Amino acid sequence: MTATTRGLRRLAFASSLLFATQLPPARAAAEEPPGQAEVTLRPGFAELVVRKRYLPGTHATPLNLSHHPPFALIGVEARTSPSGPTLVGALTRGHAPDGMGSGTWLEVGPLPGEALEVTFRHLLRAFYVEGRHQVELPELDVPIVTRPSALGDLVLDDRDALAAMARDGGLEGKTFGLAPHHPPPLAGDLGLVPLGDGRHIVHLRFDVAASLGEAAQAPQVVVLVDRSRSRRDDQLELDRQRLRDLLAALPDRAGIELVPFARRAVPRFGRFVDKAVASQAVDTLDLSRRHGSHLDEALEVAAQRFASLPADSDRRLVILSDGVMRSTLDPKSLARHFAEELTHVVLSGQEPLGDLTDHPWFDLVMEGGGRLWVGSVAFLAGEEEGQILLPAMTRLVRPTTLLDVELAMPGAAEPRRELPEIRAGEGLDEILIAPRPVPWVELRGRIWGRPVHLRLRPNPEASRRAAVFAIGEALGLDATSRHALAHRGHALSGTTRYVIGPPAAPLVEVHWVSNSWSPEARGRRVRPPRVRMGWATPHLQRAQHAMHRLGTRLRGACDAEAAELTMETTGEEIVDVSVTTPDEAKRVCLVEVAWRAQLPEAATAFRRQRWRM
Repeated sequence: MTATTRGLRRLAFASSLLFATQLPPARAAAEEPPGQAEVTLRPGFAELVVRKRYLPGTHATPLNLSHHPPFALIGVEARTSPSGPTLVGALTRGHAPDGMGSGTWLEVGPLPGEALEVTFRHLLRAFYVEGRHQVELPELDVPIVTRPSALGDLVLDDRDALAAMARDGGLEGKTFGLAPHHPPPLAGDLGLVPLGDGRHIVHLRFDVAASLGEAAQAPQVVVLVDRSRSRRDDQLELDRQRLRDLLAALPDRAGIELVPFARRAVPRFGRFVDKAVASQAVDTLDLSRRHGSHLDEALEVAAQRFASLPADSDRRLVILSDGVMRSTLDPKSLARHFAEELTHVVLSGQEPLGDLTDHPWFDLVMEGGGRLWVGSVAFLAGEEEGQILLPAMTRLVRPTTLLDVELAMPGAAEPRRELPEIRAGEGLDEILIAPRPVPWVELRGRIWGRPVHLRLRPNPEASRRAAVFAIGEALGLDATSRHALAHRGHALSGTTRYVIGPPAAPLVEVHWVSNSWSPEARGRRVRPPRVRMGWATPHLQRAQHAMHRLGTRLRGACDAEAAELTMETTGEEIVDVSVTTPDEAKRVCLVEVAWRAQLPEAATAFRRQRWRM
C-alpha cells in the first residue's frame, strides 16, 4: 500500500466520523452553480451522468430516489482537484441524520477551501413494458437531458422525448422510454455473479417484440361453423358473435366464404365475397342445430374454394367447433387440410379465449403454422386505467402473444419452467440465486405455430449490472454480502463511501470488503406472474414492477429491507401474507403493514397469484 493510499484511507476514516457525528452543515453562503445531467437509455438499463460543482463546505443533497430502488452510483470522478481528498457517500432511509428527512441523500465533503466539480454516474434499472424499455428518472436539482439514440425512438408520455424536452424543459421525475427499431422476436441479456460459496446471482432478461407479425393485406378466408346437435343454441349464437368480431378485425381487402356444417357442409356464397357482403350475411346465417359433425366434408369444400385461387394467395382457414366428432374421424386424416393452409381452430369454452395444447388436433394444426384455441368470445387485457374487453378473434388475424413458453436454466433450483404465454411487448426480468453456475438460459415459444427460441450466455457488462441491481432485491443477503455486491458492481450504496483524490489517483474504497459470504443468506426467486390456461396474460412486467415497488415501500416502512415478503392475491384482495426475517419485531411490523396495503391496479388483473417480493 502506498503512502498516498494510506493517507487517503486515514482521511476517509476521519471524514466518515465527521459525517456520522455531525448534522450536515448549511450550504455555503454563495449559491451553488447549477449542474447538468444526461441520461442514456439502453435495453434493460439507463446511465445517468450528473455533473455538479460544489463550493467549499460539507453538503448533503437529496436525490429523491426512495421511490426507485433500482438505483446505484457506479462512478465518481473529480474534474477539478481539491487541495485535499474529499469523501463522497450515500445515506439511505433510516441512516440519515436528524433533520435530513427520509430517502436517499448524497454526501460530498468536506471541501477545504476550493470548489470541486464532480461527475456522478448513476445506473438505473429499466423495465420492458408495452414494447418500450422504461425507466423512472429521479427528481434532481439540475435539468436532465438526452440525445437521439441509434437503438430506437425515445418516448415520453407517448410523445417524442426530444421534442417534449424542448417544450417541457427536462426529463426530471418523468418515465422515459426507448422503443427499439425493428427488434427480433426475442432479445435479452444474462448476468451471472458468483457468491463465493458455490451459489450465483442470476439476472435474466427476455424481451418479446412489440410486433410478432403483421396482418395479411388481402387474405382469402374460409370459415367453417359447426352447427351439430352437440352444441347448444347459446354456443352457436356465440359463434355468430365470433364471426362478427373476426370479420371486423380482417382488412377491407379480405375475401370471405362462410360454410356452416353438420352432416352436410352448406357454403353460404359458393365463392369468395368481400368483407362488407359477408358481414351483412352473418345475422341471417343459418346456424340451426343438425345431426352429424362431418368436418371432413366441410374441409373438402374449403379445399375446393382455395383451389380456385392463384397460387400466391394468402389462404386462411378458421374452424368454429366444439371438437366433438364421430369416432371414426381419425384426426390424422385432417392433417393434410391443416397443413396446406394457415389454420385456426376455435373450440367452445367458458373461459376467455386462450390456446389449448392437450388436444389431439394441436400438433396437426401447428403443421401449417396455425393454432388451436378454446374459450368464449372475448379475452381480458389489463390496462393502466382498468380492464377493457378486446375482441378475441383479433388473435387469429395477427399474432399478439408468444405461446408455449418454456424457460430452461441449467444450474438453477428450478432448471425448467413453463408459462402459458407472454404478450407482445412484454417480457421476463428476474433476479434470483442459483445453487450452481448457470452456463446459459434459453427461452422457447411459438408465434402461433412457428417455433422461436433464444439462448443467452453470461456477459461481463450484464454481470456487473446484475451485482448492482441485486443490492435492491430481497434476496436474503446480509449487509456484508450486499456491500460486496456493491464493491463488485462499483456501486455506491448506503454501506460504501469513496475518497476522491487528485485526478491521476485511483478511486479508493474506505471500507475493507470481505470475500466471505454469510451461510444464512437465503435465495429468493422473483417469478413472473402465472395465469390459468385460457386467460390472456396481463402486463407481466408492469405488474411485477408495481409489486416490486410496493414490497420495497412496505419493507422500508419497517426498516426491514432484507426481509422476504410473500403475498397471495385474488383480484383486488390480499388473501395471505408471509414474512421471513430473523428479526421478530420487523416481521410483525411488515405483516401488519402488508395487510393494510392497497394493491397496484396492474396486479389486480390476475385471478389468483402469489407474489414474492
